[in-house]
Amino acid sequence: SNNGSIAISAKEALNYTAILSGVTTANKTFNDQIDFSDLAAGDYTLCITIESQAGYQQCYDLSVSEPEDLSVVSKINTTTNKLILELQGGERYLIHYNDQFLTTEDPHISLNLAQGSNKLIVKTDKDCQGIYEETVLVGNSVRMFPNPITNNRIFISLPQQRTNQVILELRSLNGKRMLSNTYEQNGNQIEVDVTTLAKGIYIAKLTTTDTVTLYKIVK
Repeated sequence: SNNGSIAISAKEALNYTAILSGVTTANKTFNDQIDFSDLAAGDYTLCITIESQAGYQQCYDLSVSEPEDLSVVSKINTTTNKLILELQGGERYLIHYNDQFLTTEDPHISLNLAQGSNKLIVKTDKDCQGIYEETVLVGNSVRMFPNPITNNRIFISLPQQRTNQVILELRSLNGKRMLSNTYEQNGNQIEVDVTTLAKGIYIAKLTTTDTVTLYKIVK
């Protein structure tokens, strides 16, 4: 958010000049302490000189880092009827799930699933890390997860056993077909390897005997 800062504190009060170079350049004079604020993420060099000591210069290589993106992987445990969340990227997570508001530092969360639509929103205490939103349908609906795709694997969940085939078609946003496969149902979950799929946003079309479902999938 371009709000990084570098703080300088001197052990002895003298007439100093601090010269900052890198993503942002600036010069400041100070006696014992000074701050450079509103800095963008990136690498900087900070050099300090003393007015009364010609030829003196002390330099530091510094890095202002930005927090990593929020990552949420969700899975359904059909045995316990739980939604399992694996969280990464934040120190504190703010979860809005149906009518519940939760705050946690635990990266492993288990939530009870209700019949019908379950609305999930996850964010951290830093808005710049992003927001994760997902609607989980419990019942006879077909579901794909995780989204975004992780470990080059995506799963198709079929809550009720059917004797049929599942056709998966993935297209890029400009309509180009990237994948088209037919899978025989064996149990209530199908695993799909998407290693060859480039990073991006795709439209997934799932066709079963009695349903056609569209998803927007991110890799």
